[in-house]
Amino acid sequence: MKNEESGIKNKDRLPRPVSSTRPAGPFFILHSSFFIGGRPRPPQRGSVIIVVLVTLLLASFMILKFIESSSLDLLLAARKADRFHLRDDAYAALELALAVIAEVKAIDGDTLNSPAQGWGDPYTYAGMTPREGVTVEFTFEDESGKLSLPQMDQNKLILLCEKLDMRQNDAQRFADAFLSWSKADYTGVNFDSVPSVYEREQLPHKVPQRSPRSWEEFAAIAVVRDFLYDENGQLTPFAEAFRQNVSLYSFSDTNINAACPASLLMAGMDDSQIARLQQFNAGETRIASGNLPFFRDVKEAGAIVQGVADYQYFGAAIHCLRITVTVHEGVSSTRLQVLVALDSDVSLPPAFSAPSSSVSSTTIGYWGTGTASTSSSTGNTSNNNSTGNTSGSGNRTGSSSGSRSGNSGSRQTSGTTSSDTSVSSTAVIPGPTTQQQALNYPFTLLEIHEDSGPPPASSDDEATETVNSVRRT
Repeated sequence: MKNEESGIKNKDRLPRPVSSTRPAGPFFILHSSFFIGGRPRPPQRGSVIIVVLVTLLLASFMILKFIESSSLDLLLAARKADRFHLRDDAYAALELALAVIAEVKAIDGDTLNSPAQGWGDPYTYAGMTPREGVTVEFTFEDESGKLSLPQMDQNKLILLCEKLDMRQNDAQRFADAFLSWSKADYTGVNFDSVPSVYEREQLPHKVPQRSPRSWEEFAAIAVVRDFLYDENGQLTPFAEAFRQNVSLYSFSDTNINAACPASLLMAGMDDSQIARLQQFNAGETRIASGNLPFFRDVKEAGAIVQGVADYQYFGAAIHCLRITVTVHEGVSSTRLQVLVALDSDVSLPPAFSAPSSSVSSTTIGYWGTGTASTSSSTGNTSNNNSTGNTSGSGNRTGSSSGSRSGNSGSRQTSGTTSSDTSVSSTAVIPGPTTQQQALNYPFTLLEIHEDSGPPPASSDDEATETVNSVRRT
C-alpha cells in the first residue's frame, strides 16, 4: 500500500503535458500584463503618435515664421544692394546723356536750345539700350528758364512779387529786406530789416551781403521769412510759387524755350499769349513745314506769342540744365540728379565777399542799369556786379567754380551737393610723356543728388511694399 501511495505521489510530481488549449506559464505571464482586473489594458501607441504630430506641427510653424522674418530681412538687404549696383547704371546713363548733349551742342552752332533738338532721348540718339532687365528714365529741366535771383534789382523783385499775387506794400517790404541782406551798396528803408537788426537777435550775426546760396538761408532773412514760412514752419503758397520761378544761380538771361510763367507775366504777356507759348514749348502746336519746334532767337517767339510783349529779359539758349536719371530693376530703383552748367559764367554767389578794395562803374546788365564792382584779394579773384554776378575761384570753399590747367595735368571742379556742401575732385590723365594733360570736360557739374527715387507717402510704405513682394513670391 505504501508503495502504491508513493507511486501515486511520484506520478503527481511528474511534469504534466502542456495542454494545447492553455498557454505555457511564461507566455501567460507575459500576456497577463495586458489585463487589469480581468479586462484588457488600453493600448498606449496612439498617444505617442499624437505627441509626435503636435511636435512636428509646432516645429513647422516656427520654421515658417523664421523663414518669413528672414526673407524680409534678406530682401531689404538685397534691395539695398541692388540700389547700390543700380548706381553704376545711373552714372553710365548720365555720362551717355552728357555725351549726347555735348555732340548736339557742338554740331548745332555750339548752342543748346531745347530737348526738341534731338537730345531728349539719349539712348535712341546713340543707338544703345540699357542692360537687360533695367529701365532708364530721363527728365530734363531748364534751370535757366527761371529768373536769376542774383541778377534781379529792386524794381524787378517787386514786380515779381506782385505777379505772384502779393500786395504792393508787402512786395516793397519783401524786396527791401532781401536787398538789405544781399547787397552791400543798398541802404534799407524799413527799420525792421536793416543790417543792425541781426546784431540784436538771439544769435547775433552779420548779413553776408550776397544773394542766398540755399533755400534754407531765406529762413534767416528778417521780414522775408514771414512771407515764406507759416507759423508751423511750412512753406506758404507764395514760397512755393517763388521757388518754382526763381533760380539761385547767376546767369545772363532766361531761356524763352522754357520760360517760367512769372517771367512771361513780367514781360507783359496775357493769359492767351502765355498759353500759346507754353503749348509751342510743349510740342502741342502744329509746326509749319520747314520750321523748327524750338526758338533759336527770341525774335522768333513773336510769331507764336503774337501781340505786344517785352522780350529784353529773354534769350534762346540753355545756360544751366538739371538732369534727372531714374533707373529701375524690378522693385529696386535709384535716382541721380545733377545740375549742369553749360556756360562758364553760371555759378552760385560766393560764400564770402572779398575783404579788399573795389572799383565801381555803371553797366547795363540783365535787369537794366546797375553797378558793377571788381574786387580782388590775395590768392583769389572774383568779379561781382551789384546783383551778385559770377564768381571765379580755384580754391574758395563753397563756391561753384571750375578751373582747368593744361600743363599741370589736373582739373579741379567744385559744386554743391544735396547737403549744400562743396565737393572737389581732381582728375589726372597720364600721357605718353612725363608731362600730363588735363581732360577737357565740356560741362561743370554744380549739384549732385542721389536717392532711391521719389519719397514715399509715409515711412512705412517701403516696408509695406517689401512685405507685399515677399507675399507675392
